[in-house]
Order: sequence, then C-alpha cells, then structure tokens
Amino acid sequence: MNLNESIRDWIDTRITAVYTGLAAVERVTMNDIDDLDPLFIRIFETGSSIYQQGDVTMDGVSQVEITVELHTTPGAETGETSDTVERTYRENLYDILGDRDAIAAITNTNEWRVFDIRLSSPITEANEGRMVSSWNLSIIACPI
Repeated sequence: MNLNESIRDWIDTRITAVYTGLAAVERVTMNDIDDLDPLFIRIFETGSSIYQQGDVTMDGVSQVEITVELHTTPGAETGETSDTVERTYRENLYDILGDRDAIAAITNTNEWRVFDIRLSSPITEANEGRMVSSWNLSIIACPI
C-alpha cells in the first residue's frame, strides 16, 4: 500500500469513528478527476526525496509530499454545499489530517514506518465553479 492510500484509509477511519458528517464525501486517490463532480476529497502524492537532517543524508528514509484537496460547489441557494457545511468539512478534515495518531495508524497498516507527518494550513481557492481547499502533508518515512 502506498502512503496516499494510507492517508485515505486514515481519513476513512476517522470519518467512521468521529466525523460522520463527512461520510457522504467521496474519497479518491488519483490525479484524474475530470469526470468527478464535487463533493469529494482527492489525495495524491506530489513528490518524494531522500530525507536529510542537517548535513546528514538518511539513507532509506524518504520525505514524501502528499496533497489532500476538498472539492465543493458553493451555493446554499442552489442546493449545493452551503458555506457553513463547507467550513465544517474543512475544519473536520483539518482535524483529521493534523491528528498525531495518524503516525501510529499508518505505521501499523502498511509497509512503511512513519516517523513524522507535517501539515500545512489549508489554502482555499475558487477553481472553475468549485471551491478547492488543499493541505500539503510532508511525511517522513521508510519502508519496513
């Protein structure tokens, strides 16, 4: 299993346990989303490199960059995602992605040993009639 699928599984677990309001939001781990209509969460790897701490290269340890996007269609009056619901989705997803328990959960469910996950604050932008909120995760890990 790759790390973006592990992030998807972590999101699924937290939605089932706590953030049930996000249950109706589809979650995909692919780059091609042209045929998808919002409301969905997209999870994809954007790069990786060998991890360095100071001047020391950590052989076998990678820094994997993953982007998580929440795609919504704003407009309470048109039956789409209301501003309040969209804000709640963003807050819930931020809580899920920032939960430090993800480190142990991902380590225990795939072939990676995760040392750290660093999370950016979300950036929300309008894009072709939809709102896209994105978070960048930097995962420090090595294969087991």
